[in-house]
Amino acid sequence: MSTDALSQTLNPAVVAEGELFDRGIRRTLSRLTKFQRWMIVVGLGLAVAVETGTTIAINVILPDMKGNVAAGQDEISWVVTVYGAAFLCVVPLTAWFVRRLGTRNYLVLSLLLYGGGALGCCLSETLPALLTARVVMGIGGGAFLVRAMSALTRLHAPKERGPALLVFALIVNSSRALMPVLFGVVTDNTRWNLGFLAIVPLTLVAAALLYKVIPRRLEFEPDAPPIDLVSTGLIVAGLTAFQVAMSRGQQDMWLQSRLICSMILVAAVCLALFVWRDTRPDNTNPVLNLRLLYRESALSSGILLAVIFGVLLSASLFVLPQYLRGVQDYNATQTALFFGVDAIATFVGLAFGSRFAPKLSPQVVVLLGLSIFAIANHLLTLQLTPDTPALNLYLIVVLHGASLGMQIPAVSGILLGKSSPRYLPFDMAIYYHLRGVGSVLGVSATVAMLDIRESVHSSRLLDVAGRLNPDIHRLQVELGHALHARGLPATTANLGSYEIFHGLVTKQTLTLAYIDIFWCFQMLALAGIVLVLVLWPNARRAASTVVRRVFVLAFNGVRRSPAAASSQ
Repeated sequence: MSTDALSQTLNPAVVAEGELFDRGIRRTLSRLTKFQRWMIVVGLGLAVAVETGTTIAINVILPDMKGNVAAGQDEISWVVTVYGAAFLCVVPLTAWFVRRLGTRNYLVLSLLLYGGGALGCCLSETLPALLTARVVMGIGGGAFLVRAMSALTRLHAPKERGPALLVFALIVNSSRALMPVLFGVVTDNTRWNLGFLAIVPLTLVAAALLYKVIPRRLEFEPDAPPIDLVSTGLIVAGLTAFQVAMSRGQQDMWLQSRLICSMILVAAVCLALFVWRDTRPDNTNPVLNLRLLYRESALSSGILLAVIFGVLLSASLFVLPQYLRGVQDYNATQTALFFGVDAIATFVGLAFGSRFAPKLSPQVVVLLGLSIFAIANHLLTLQLTPDTPALNLYLIVVLHGASLGMQIPAVSGILLGKSSPRYLPFDMAIYYHLRGVGSVLGVSATVAMLDIRESVHSSRLLDVAGRLNPDIHRLQVELGHALHARGLPATTANLGSYEIFHGLVTKQTLTLAYIDIFWCFQMLALAGIVLVLVLWPNARRAASTVVRRVFVLAFNGVRRSPAAASSQ
């Protein structure tokens, strides 16, 4: 939709700010040299790289963090969820912070907060201290991705944007490959806390670079209005209550707990009031500017797709290291190598998506990515055992990374491809906020479902063991004899045989629970495919055209091969 048509749905004060920006952006950007533009790309890439790499690294070392802070599995998962909650609360407010503090000052402040939070994680010896440090990291980290993408879009013309985005993606995916390995090596050889020390100098380097290359008076936003404290309070309270309900629901028996019922009520009321206030025509300072959804059909139609993509992106990266560390015998370094391969595949998929999304249409690339993601998770349900060979897992990880990489530019292209440049920051904030909601839902639901399915499979396996009691008893006796033959006392040998059997049951129970999770991922990817086909009819036509061309090429190749063979 045209900028003028969009402006008719917004408050005149918001439109005036956008017009002011349109008049001044060319003059202010003309001050930047080509070298400054590329250094800004490098600085923004480094900022996002630190946040993305650290997020994956923490998923890898999460099992090692439990012992140092005396936390259980459900408690240590809060290290991920509280960060997600803080991150989610900050994303809608980034546009206001930039307009109030300036691009340079806000990014530098966010980097210092992120580095300070990392230092706090290094010094933490208790769970509350660790969670507090993670909240500080989330407040800082929420600024990086949405502001980086907004700045990159405005810094470079469409024809020059491709190389800049590829350099940016290369920096980010390099961190995704290297940061988990760094944390893994440090964790296996010293203490996991020390891995966070590496984040501090990286944030300082990124902050110094951005402070140097972004001119003080160069801003990517119009002048800031006063903050809407009511809207800000509503969205922060609503999202925090939502996060608490999702994270603690399974442990506290959901609606049987007064706390969970209260949190759900607070989240529903606060978020409903926020939507009402943010969409009022007389609101001169909307936080997310949700009125844009009324006229931007691509963005409003893709709300559910953004949430699904957030679930697939975050939950899959969270659950895989838990399986490798909890069921198989991989240490932190070995687990991190899987994510190095995943990062390389993601970059290849992202390059493919960026290259072919404009030619095939973003919807077709999303369909392809979701199909590959579904295939990868289906292979996991077939291959997953307590001792699945590493080569099989590496091949599946390649498919996983490539599928997500394809979807990153394609999903944003569907939702933001037709956005007006004047209101692009609001559209980006809405998109990344919805993706963040999906991330929170995905991780919380994965933790809850793992607990539920583990209990179900454990009771079933123990029931089978009870019905096969003579065979189980004979197996335990044979194990006890084998241990006794190795020199253990008879009592210790009998106890050891029971522990071995119990360990086998636990491993099999966890394996079955993870298989259920990957089945859910597969079904969610298929739901995403159906959603794209239903909401974008042109995707059906484009996809059928691509499939028809592939079959024609394959058929012609088959016809030529006998002819070539006979001529030889």
